[in-house]
This record gives sequence, C-alpha cells and structure tokens, in this order.
Amino acid sequence: MSTSSKLDRDSDPNKVDHFLYRSMIGSLLYLEATRPDISFSIGVCARYQADPREQHILAVKRIIRYVNSTLNYGLRYSSKSNSEIAGYTDVDWAGNKDDRKSNSGGCFYVGTNLVSCNQRVTALNLFDMGLSGTIALHLGNLSFLTSLDISYKGFNGHIPKELASLDRLLEIDLQYNNFSGEVPSWFGILSKLQHLFLFNNSFTGTIPPSIFNISKLEMLNINYNSLHGNISQETGNLSNLKVLDLNFNKLTGSIPSAIFNMSSLQVIDLTSNNLSDSLPIDMCTQISLL
Repeated sequence: MSTSSKLDRDSDPNKVDHFLYRSMIGSLLYLEATRPDISFSIGVCARYQADPREQHILAVKRIIRYVNSTLNYGLRYSSKSNSEIAGYTDVDWAGNKDDRKSNSGGCFYVGTNLVSCNQRVTALNLFDMGLSGTIALHLGNLSFLTSLDISYKGFNGHIPKELASLDRLLEIDLQYNNFSGEVPSWFGILSKLQHLFLFNNSFTGTIPPSIFNISKLEMLNINYNSLHGNISQETGNLSNLKVLDLNFNKLTGSIPSAIFNMSSLQVIDLTSNNLSDSLPIDMCTQISLL
C-alpha cells in the first residue's frame, strides 16, 4: 500500500460484503510470517472489518496484486558486507484520518544486510483459521492493538482479564467460539470501544452494568448465549449505539423505555427471550426497525 494512500472509516458510502472482506484479510495474514513487507498494509485494512467499504477492498486487492507480482523477490544477504550497524525510523505524524494518531516503524542493517524490521501491531485477525484452546494471557501485551478478531474458532474457557490493558481497542469480535462464564466487566474500561461482537458463545450471568459506560459503543451483539436477568435502564446511556442485538438469551422482565429514547439506535433485536409486561408507550418515536 502506498505511503500516500490514506484510508478512513466513513468517507466512502459504498459498502461491500464483510464476509468476503474478512476472508481476504484472513488469507493474507498467513503470509505475514514470511512477508513482513505487507504486514503494515494488512494491519491498516484489518481495522475496517466491521463495516468495510469499496475503498478498503480496493486496497486489499492492491496488496494481493503486489504479492502476485513479487513472488520471486527476496532479501539478499552478502557475506562480503561490513559490520557497521545502521538504523532508520520514520513516522507519519497524525497520519491516521480516523483518530489522527501517528504510525511509526523502523529497520536496522548490519552493513548492507537487513536484520530487523519493526512495526507496531495494530490489528490481529485470526478469523476462521481452525484454531482452538484458550486465549494466551500475553495477548494483553499488544498494547497498540485497535482491532481484535478471533471469530469462527474453537476457543473456550474465560476471556483473560489481561486483555483489559488493550485500551486502544475499537473492535472486539469473539463470535462463534465457546467462551463461557460471565461477560467480563472489564469491557467497561475500554472507553474507545465501538464494536463488541460476542454472539454464539456460552456466556451466562447478567449483562455487566459497566458496558453501559462505553459512550462510544455503536454495535453490541451478545445474541445466542445464555444471559439472564433484566435489561437495565442504563442501556439508554449508550447514546451512540446503532445496533442492539440480544436475541436468543434468557433475559426476563420488561423492555426498558430508555432504549427507545436513544436517537442513534437503528436496529434492536430482543426476540426469543423471556421478556414480559407491556411495550413502552414511546417505543416508536425513534426506532426504525424492531
């Protein structure tokens, strides 16, 4: 991807198939171990998996064309080089159009031989790679991570609390695994989180009140689990929420009227629960789809 190419989240109105987009990103991730030259570009494109647009998939296709045209390229290490060490670093100074953060990287040479290339990992995508087991605790060391996608796996057990240190996360996608226990309350300290996908797992307990403190949250999907208890009136605190999907759980009580005063909410799905009582009088004032 060209250094002058700047992707962003919203400028392109043309949406594309998110499943196809994720599959393409997942396939490219296999190459990262042997092709560090594309790791940064893949990381940038992986940030937009929740809502990919045409500009994003064009950037991915550009990476694929680059890989195809450089299949026979490689690094040449000369035994006749000197032992002088040289390092080079660069930064684009607020080059990210979404949050105005800077991207930095560097490389080091011994003589004319490249020995190290350093770039910060900002996106981790392990989508549909046949992995299983539990999540490694040291995943919490990836402090610059903004997107975590380990969906469509066979992971189980509890989500380690060490992930609470990933305070730059914008998206967490853990759908279609077998995570159990209660939904972690520490999700509530991830103040920048915009998308939280936990559906098709085995979570139990109630929805932690701390989640309702994530003011930037836009999509909350915890359907197809075994959550119980009431839907809190504090759900109305999520002023930027666009999608609330809690279907196929064991939730009880009434539907809180605060939900229907959320001006950004576009989709709400509470089907296949054990909700009771009458519908709030003002339920149709803001919601476009029920």
